[in-house]
Parts: sequence; C-alpha cells; structure tokens
Amino acid sequence: MPTTANMSYSNQKLEPVYDPDLARQRAVAIAPGQSVPRGAVLGELTASPGVYSAYNASHSDGTQIAKAICTYDITTDSSGNVTLSATTSQTAGPYGDGFAGQTAPVYVSGVFNTAELVGLDATAIVDLGARFEQGSLTAGGILHIP
Repeated sequence: MPTTANMSYSNQKLEPVYDPDLARQRAVAIAPGQSVPRGAVLGELTASPGVYSAYNASHSDGTQIAKAICTYDITTDSSGNVTLSATTSQTAGPYGDGFAGQTAPVYVSGVFNTAELVGLDATAIVDLGARFEQGSLTAGGILHIP
C-alpha cells in the first residue's frame, strides 16, 4: 500500500472538515495589490465597505475584525482584479482554472481544521462567533463558524 501521495495539486480549495454542503460562501472584493493564501482570515475595510483584506488584530482600518476565511490562494492587481492560480484543480461554481474577475469566494460559515487557517487568533475566533468542536487553537482544533 502506498504511503505517499501519488498526485499533488496546487491551489486546492479550502474544504470544511464536516458537512461541506452546509458551509456558506459568498463572493467579495479583495483589496488591490494583495496576495492572500487559502485559509487566511479576512476583515472588511472600513473605508471601502465590501472590500476585504487580511485580518490583523493590531490594525484600525476594519481588518482588525475577522469576518471571513479565504477559500483559494488569490492575488489581486493594482485595480483589485482577482486571479486564482492557473493550476487550480478543485473548483466550485464559476471559480475554475485561471479564473480572473472582480470578486473571490470566501467562507462565512463552516467547520475547519485550525491547522489550515492562516492568521487565526483568539480575537478572530470571538469575532467570527466560532467555537471549538474539539481541540484548541494550538492543539489540533476543529473550529465551527456558525
């Protein structure tokens, strides 16, 4: 029986641990000039409602409040156009290989492995209204975002 993966893919979709069909996503604009990894915690910019950027608890621009989780690795150009990698191999809805557009999919609810989330801290957990199904932030946590 093989012990290593015989296939690997870059830029796979972040998948919820439990009940992926019950996780909710929405499409949002991402701030210009960003490179955001899948699983990144995002906040909404106060000066640009509806535009999201990486969560940072020490900022005061709106991104200090966690609101969503990035579904794919994405980059935005100076105009805020979103691009997913051309090697995306797992897709959802309109987001396929080399997708480019004005918005990106983000999770606003679901159950996730904390090891796959980027920038998650205790404040973000409170902001998201989340709770642990098992484990903790540092010990194999399974986080439920309602």
